[in-house]
Amino acid sequence: YRTPTQSRRRRKLGVVLIALALTAVLVTVLLDRAIVPLAEGYAASNAKIYATELINQAVAAVLDEGGVTYDSLVRHTSLNDGTVKSVEADAIAIDRVKTNVIQKVNELASPGKTLKIPVGTLTNVWFLLGRGPSISIKLQFSPYVTTDLTSKFESAGINQTLHQMMLHVTGEIYILAPGDRKTQQVETDFCLAETILVGDV
Repeated sequence: YRTPTQSRRRRKLGVVLIALALTAVLVTVLLDRAIVPLAEGYAASNAKIYATELINQAVAAVLDEGGVTYDSLVRHTSLNDGTVKSVEADAIAIDRVKTNVIQKVNELASPGKTLKIPVGTLTNVWFLLGRGPSISIKLQFSPYVTTDLTSKFESAGINQTLHQMMLHVTGEIYILAPGDRKTQQVETDFCLAETILVGDV
């Protein structure tokens, strides 16, 4: 048997508990809406650095493993005095390098990367940096990587031209945050090989 006073107390306790639960849910939703976008912005800048480093690592590995040199990518004919008459890219060798770079990028990117971002870091308050619970955000490279190779000519002095074979790599990286996914496009250029040509090109 409960007295009227006990019944009232139990009802009040129930109301208080419900109010606390609703408040907790509301705070969680507000924090999620406020913190996740900050975490995504932090992750986006890290994603670009991660992707650029990964692409550079892949290109360097392909060049090292394949022994890629200027002469393996370009054929040129010269006159008797040594001046360059014509320059022609080796399409087969170039396609091989482009294909190998794409494969190497996907190979290195397959594990992905997980960022652990402490909530305190997102406040930009120095004494909170690295403190508090962490938000996990996964960085995953898209397998759809494209490459394009172009020739770049620049004057390198009197009757001399610097010829560079430039590889342009474009990729996308997925930023997988709790309950959300964003895409960051990454582009980077890499000089595969270069040489100084003598004469008019």
